[in-house]
Amino acid sequence: MTEYVSQLSLGRLAFEVVDNKIIKISFTDKPETNAHYPEPVKLAIDEIDQYLRKTRREFSFPYELVAIGFQLEVLSALRNVPYGEKITYKQLAESIGSPRAFRAVGNACKKNPLPILIPCHRVIKSDGSIGGYAGGEEVKKHLLDLERDDHR
Repeated sequence: MTEYVSQLSLGRLAFEVVDNKIIKISFTDKPETNAHYPEPVKLAIDEIDQYLRKTRREFSFPYELVAIGFQLEVLSALRNVPYGEKITYKQLAESIGSPRAFRAVGNACKKNPLPILIPCHRVIKSDGSIGGYAGGEEVKKHLLDLERDDHR
């Protein structure tokens, strides 16, 4: 497993690659990687940059979701939340048949290995507040605003 770091308009993102697939994207303070990026990382950087510039809504770079059990169920359901829309932790829990598991849904989102690609930023609290996010609340607000403004 190799990690590559790139500076995007949203901040620095680290990409972990195994077998030519992205298996993890994380927000980081590590310095940008000066090495040559492998093709999956180049594609991911390009597509995320396009998304941030509002010229892309879906991603096609090669990735593999590494999750099991409940987390896999939550993240799989989360992939069905359309661009520009939001869902509450409770609604997401209900959608997978576990209506009382909204806190567990929050924990599964918190451990999302592929943020942005699997849009945990689209999950908010029932009271309408945005809740937490691995990249910080400002990044989550930025992503929600980006999609809201482009979705109108």
